[in-house]
Amino acid sequence: PVTTPIGPHGWIVDEAGELTLAASAPGVIGSAIIRAARRSADLSKQDLARMLTADPSTVRAWENGVLPLFSVSYHQLCQLADALHRAGARVGHDKDELLLASQCDLLITGILRGFEDYTEVPPIDEEAAGEAARSLLRWALTGEVPDRYRPYVPAGRLLTGTDTSLFADIALELQAGSHGSRLTSYGTALVALTTQ
Repeated sequence: PVTTPIGPHGWIVDEAGELTLAASAPGVIGSAIIRAARRSADLSKQDLARMLTADPSTVRAWENGVLPLFSVSYHQLCQLADALHRAGARVGHDKDELLLASQCDLLITGILRGFEDYTEVPPIDEEAAGEAARSLLRWALTGEVPDRYRPYVPAGRLLTGTDTSLFADIALELQAGSHGSRLTSYGTALVALTTQ
């Protein structure tokens, strides 16, 4: 069924318009990084909103994950990175870091909602280039917080248990060749991320 996220807790509505299960918000990784960046710069949400000349509800939506970074314009993403950098953030102030978070969130959301086509995904199956993406995805799936973010965020998985299980099942299907043999190595890399 086609689903659409609504509300701050990630509730979804099915095709019949029925409210179903609570799912993870679509921007869990980006939200955690923005929160960590803001805390590392000792900024309040209101401070960050003022720096961006944005409504405080926008910053709240980023930090709740209901407004994922993959739905933010590149220009706005650059403004966010610049504001965090100017404020002295120790993490999360690099636009490439925010872009990678948005790609990882899009991958997770696409897999969980059934619209991922695997054409533009983070390079998690590449050894060196994929380490940053793997660490962000591992954080979302297992709660293993990357070292650089640990001082600024609580430990714990970013996805709900239901979404983590669903993601693991889909990764196993990919590994088994459900979407063709060219995605089996990608599936293997995803499966490896679902276990600590």
